[in-house]
Amino acid sequence: WYGLLSRESDDPAALNAAVTTFVDAAGRDASARRGQLRRAIRFTAELYRQLARARLAAPRTPDAELATAVDRLASGWSAGSEAAADCVDRCLVALEELDRNVNPSALIACWLDDLGRLAAGEPAPLT
Repeated sequence: WYGLLSRESDDPAALNAAVTTFVDAAGRDASARRGQLRRAIRFTAELYRQLARARLAAPRTPDAELATAVDRLASGWSAGSEAAADCVDRCLVALEELDRNVNPSALIACWLDDLGRLAAGEPAPLT
């Protein structure tokens, strides 16, 4: 997941398709699909958390796959550590929205759009 996210982060349509495919892999059961989306959001939050840490020269994660993804994402990241922390916050808001039964397709689209805006250095609402 980390590798996919770091590779597709600059292509919103491809990222949306990847997240949707990941969620669809859970089958037809709505609770399983929401659980899969919850995992995707948590993985994404961890990637951005590690990116923020890397931008601040904090110790690296021992997870080799995650460290590679962070390096790949960091190589094209110009928005700064605060934007990476804002991405973590947006992921936490997405988890709250998922718990409030927001439509998963709408949630994915809005969440990824906000992450793209934050990565570009633009403000994105965190509500």
